[in-house]
Amino acid sequence: LVNYEKALAIHEIVHGENHADTAGTYHNMGVTLKHVGDFKSASEYCQKALRIRRELMGDDSEEAAASHYALGQLWSEMGQYEGALEQYKAALTIQEKVYGKDSPITAAGYNNIGAVYYQQRNFDVALEHYRKGLEVLKTAAPNHPDAASAYNNVGQALYQKGEFDESLECHLAARSILENAFGSHHPNLATTIGSIGNALKSQNKLTEALEEYKMAHQLLESALGTNHPDVASSYN
Repeated sequence: LVNYEKALAIHEIVHGENHADTAGTYHNMGVTLKHVGDFKSASEYCQKALRIRRELMGDDSEEAAASHYALGQLWSEMGQYEGALEQYKAALTIQEKVYGKDSPITAAGYNNIGAVYYQQRNFDVALEHYRKGLEVLKTAAPNHPDAASAYNNVGQALYQKGEFDESLECHLAARSILENAFGSHHPNLATTIGSIGNALKSQNKLTEALEEYKMAHQLLESALGTNHPDVASSYN
């Protein structure tokens, strides 16, 4: 943050406020401030960056999309879900124009919107957007970990709707991708395996569910140690 503040001071002197480099530093400061929990200042800097980028580079520029995305993330973390949706949808509109509807970048945009609806417990609409993202990745990057994440997102939304069979299928598909990418004993599989356990438990397949929970616990413990909060949670 200190380095960004130094860069900003230089840009404002050399270029003035309405310059692409100044906007870029505003953006970086906003993102950094979000990470340290100063949401008010983060919002101010991100909105400054967005205003300048729209004026200089256009409403449909990649830079404007990045600013919309940053504000969507920020406001989602703040629990301002309607504002987050507005920003994520603005970013998606640009992404569809710039990259096309079949790009993994656009798929991420669908996922972001789905995540906000999921947080609002609007699982039907969340599922609609998650499925759009998954369909793109099935073609564009079927073996990439992002596709596994998309399967897991669909699976979680289905689980919340009580559709346990299809939820299990999605999590199993995610597991297959992750195993091919990382191996069967990588900690990246732990969350997916835990979700498989949840689906099996809801199907009353308790013995199978317990096996999955134990495996998830072992993966977390080997990666994080015995005293990590996530390991403690896995005992539950």
